Amino acid sequence: MIIFRKIKLEDLDVIYNDQILRPLLTAEAPDPGQRFGMVIERDKCIVGGVCGYRLYGRAFINCVIIKNSREEAVLLDGLIRSLIHVLDREGVKELYAVDDKYRQLYAAIGFEPVKPEGVPHNLMVDISEFFNKKHCH
Repeated sequence: MIIFRKIKLEDLDVIYNDQILRPLLTAEAPDPGQRFGMVIERDKCIVGGVCGYRLYGRAFINCVIIKNSREEAVLLDGLIRSLIHVLDREGVKELYAVDDKYRQLYAAIGFEPVKPEGVPHNLMVDISEFFNKKHCH
């Protein structure tokens, strides 16, 4: 079974001791107290995740890791949609990502190109509108 969930305290050692997953804990954030993280758990093993930070009602993705490239698209889709749901519950209005190798997958989820000032993130999804658009269904 695949579960998308927030990082738990007991996950920290497992993530840190895995060279591939470690960046989920070590990615920089302007305010460490505003960091967020989610993982993909398959059969009680962490196989990927996403981390980032919140700033002024917005969230910024710092790092995405999917260990199984064969299922990368499906796992990323579920992970980011789960993240959007969690951030919506926490009152975040916008989620930003960097235009990288996942650009097409982000576009399929509903991210659009933007040019925010002072940050390298150039893709954004409006969380408050996400659940009313076709990308959600």
